[in-house]
Amino acid sequence: MYSQLLPLAVLFLGAGAQSYGFWFQPAATITTLNVTMVIPSIPASSGIHYIWPGLQPDSDLIVFQDVGGDEDGSGAWTFAEWEVDSNGTIRHKTNDIDVKMKVLGTGVNVCPAVYPGDSIAISFDLDTATGTWLDEWAITPGSTGKGAGEVFSITDVIVPESRAAAYGNLTEALFIIETYGGTWDFGHLVFNDITIVAETTETDWCKS
Repeated sequence: MYSQLLPLAVLFLGAGAQSYGFWFQPAATITTLNVTMVIPSIPASSGIHYIWPGLQPDSDLIVFQDVGGDEDGSGAWTFAEWEVDSNGTIRHKTNDIDVKMKVLGTGVNVCPAVYPGDSIAISFDLDTATGTWLDEWAITPGSTGKGAGEVFSITDVIVPESRAAAYGNLTEALFIIETYGGTWDFGHLVFNDITIVAETTETDWCKS
C-alpha cells in the first residue's frame, strides 16, 4: 500500500501548533503496524517540526510514536521512539538512553541524525501472550545520508506490558505532521508499504 500524507485534518495543539494527518480506527486492538517512512527535505522555516507514524488508545491518553524531528535546532532531522502522554510529557528511548522530558520541544539532543531520502522501516508488534510491544526500526540511508557517512542500522525498543496496559488497548494508527511555530515547508511526506493488523473481522475501516 502506498500512501502520501495530505492535510486531511487540522488539529490545534496549542499556541502556534498545528497537526496534519490521517489515521485508521478499526475499533479493535491493533497488533501490528508496519510502515516505511521516507525522510523529506530539511524544513526551511524556524520553529519545530515532527513527522511520525504511531499508535494510541481510544482515550488518547498516550501515543507511542517513532518520530523524525528538528527540535534540537540543528537544521537537520533526528529520529527516536517517543511515548507522549496527555500532559505533553515525553519519554523517549534511543541509543540505550532513556530520558524524561518535561514538554514537547525541550530540545534534548540524544537522537541519531537522519537525512533526506533515508527510508525508515518501522514495525510495532504486540506480543499478545505477554502484552509487551516491540518497536523496531531499520534505517536505510539515501544518497545524502551515505555522503554523510551514515550506514544501515536496526534498533529495537521494548515497551513492557506494565507501561502500555496503563492506558488501554492501542486501537488507532496515526500518520502525522506536527509544526510548532513553523510551517509545513519541506515537501511531501511519503509513507510506503503500510500494513495494519487488528483483532477484528470488520473491513470498512481499511477501505475508506
